[in-house]
Amino acid sequence: MRDAKESRKNKRGEKAITLIALVVSIIVLLILAGISIMILTGENGILQRAGEAGEKTQAAQKEELRRLTQMEAATNLENIEYWDSKGNKAIIPAGFAVSQVEGEKEIDNGLVIIDSEGNEFVWIPVIDESKYIRNSTYEMADISLTSYDYDGYLPSTIEDEKKVVMNAGGFYIARYETGKEIKNNEYVPVSKERAVVWCNITQPEAQTTAESFISNRNVVSALISGTQWDVTMEFVNNKEGFIVTEALDNRHIGSLTVSGQNQADKVCNIYDLEGNAWEYIAEKNTYSSSSPYNRRGSYYNGSNAASYRSSCNGKSSSSRSFRMVLYVINP
Repeated sequence: MRDAKESRKNKRGEKAITLIALVVSIIVLLILAGISIMILTGENGILQRAGEAGEKTQAAQKEELRRLTQMEAATNLENIEYWDSKGNKAIIPAGFAVSQVEGEKEIDNGLVIIDSEGNEFVWIPVIDESKYIRNSTYEMADISLTSYDYDGYLPSTIEDEKKVVMNAGGFYIARYETGKEIKNNEYVPVSKERAVVWCNITQPEAQTTAESFISNRNVVSALISGTQWDVTMEFVNNKEGFIVTEALDNRHIGSLTVSGQNQADKVCNIYDLEGNAWEYIAEKNTYSSSSPYNRRGSYYNGSNAASYRSSCNGKSSSSRSFRMVLYVINP
C-alpha cells in the first residue's frame, strides 16, 4: 500500500517536472523565435541588408551599362536612325548612344541617350507639325501667349526652330536640370544625375551657357523654348500617373536638391519638370517690361503644376536654373 502511494507521488512529481520543462522549453523557443524575427526583419536585419545589397547590386549594374553606353557613344561619329521595339523612330546624334539600361530604350516611355561624358537626354518625338505649338489652356501669370520677342533666342546656327525640329522628327530635352562641373578650371554645363544644379544665373547667362554645351554639324544645344516645354508636357501627360496640370506636394519638397533625386517628380525618364528649381525658357515675353522672362517649376511646397507659366525679371537667384535641349542637324 505504501509502495503504491509512493509510486503515485513520484508519477505526479515527474508530471510536474515534465510540465515545467515543457513551459521552459516553450518560453526558450519563443525567445529564440523573437530573436530570429528581429535578426531577419529588424533595423539592419538580414532581410533589410539583403534588400539594400540587392538595390546596390542593381544600381551598380545600371552604372556599368551606362559606362558601356558612354564607350559606344565615343565611337558614333555620324547621326544614325534608331527604331525601338514598337517601330518608333528617333535620330541618335553623333557622339551619343542609346542607353542600355532597361526601361530607357523605348520612345513612348522616354528614350534616353548618353554621350561619352555621361550626359543624358530624352527624345521628344514630334510627328504632327500642327501640334508643335504652345498650349493655350495651361495656366499662366503675368505673361501673354502672343507677346513674344524672338530676337536672338536661338543659337546663331539655327534660323527656324520648328523647321529643324520637324526635319529631325523631334528634339532632345535634358533628362535633368542643368548641373555644373569644373573642367579646365571653369564651370561647364552638364545633364547628369546628382549634379549640383546650376543656380544663381541670369536668363541671358543661362542661354549662353546652354548653347556652349555642344555645337557641330550634327547637333546643337540651346536653352529650352516655351514651345518645347509645352510639347514635352503633351508628351508626358497622363503617363505614369503624371498629370501636368495638377501639382502634387511630393514633387515640391521644400528645398533645392542636386539633380534627379525626387522619384515622385520623374516621368518618361525626365526629372524635376514640376519641382526643384525654377527653370528659364529662351524667349522673352513683352507682356511685362519689368518681368520679360518665363520660368517653370519650383521646389516650394504646394506650388504650381509642371505646365504652369510665370514671369520673372531674369536676375540671378538661388532658386532659378535652366534646362538644355538638343537640335539634331542633318538627320
